[in-house]
Amino acid sequence: MGGALASGTNGPISEGCVNAVATSFCVETESFDDNVDSFTTPSDTLQTVLAALLIVSDPVESTLSDTPIDLAPELLKAALFDASQAADETGGADFSQVSALEFSSVIHRIQYDPMIDGLASNRGGVLSIGSILPATYGADDQGSPEVSADFAIVYPFFVSVALMHEMGHEYYGGHVSCDAGAATCDETREGAYGVGAWWAYAWLSSSPEGLSQAGCEDAADAGYHYNCAQILDDPAWLACEDGAMAALCP
Repeated sequence: MGGALASGTNGPISEGCVNAVATSFCVETESFDDNVDSFTTPSDTLQTVLAALLIVSDPVESTLSDTPIDLAPELLKAALFDASQAADETGGADFSQVSALEFSSVIHRIQYDPMIDGLASNRGGVLSIGSILPATYGADDQGSPEVSADFAIVYPFFVSVALMHEMGHEYYGGHVSCDAGAATCDETREGAYGVGAWWAYAWLSSSPEGLSQAGCEDAADAGYHYNCAQILDDPAWLACEDGAMAALCP
């Protein structure tokens, strides 16, 4: 299903697929102010969340051994290997199955809450989503809600990173204070920002279809600055080395 979003060429994501994703990830669609409809480009909060979950459930078509699993923060790495055994006793489960299985085992409900501070917040496995308006970000000078082909992939990717970050809180708890600048940080990769950074690196390493070089570089820039920049001291970690994510772009 995620391939339809990534390639941008396989037609709209059907209402049946939308409902299947919402059911699989326990999305309380009735809590959103949006209708459950088919879509090609996400244009409201619910569609953007569902598009992000499509990326979570189908980020790469490869086995776990083909992905940069060794770069994952240690607690997440152990959880992914446990999930791979649950999905396939031979350990050869597809990475998309493993990532989706682990996410859904940690996040028990996804709901809309316009009162939260920020894009998303996780409280005990209940993931609350704030207002997401992707069309306004891609609007032209006249305010027309036109979204570029790149943006239709990059923004759901950005939201998928935020969702994985929130999942990371279940392993690592909260953040620490930053020395300056951002409001919250993690001491090392062993934290929610490390989970988000690893997810960004893993997705970019899969060479996602449908992105131009500029779009890929935008995704890499977001993956780095919204995750790696909040990790205080982990200079030797490849996922967050300067230029490492951008180097994955064609």
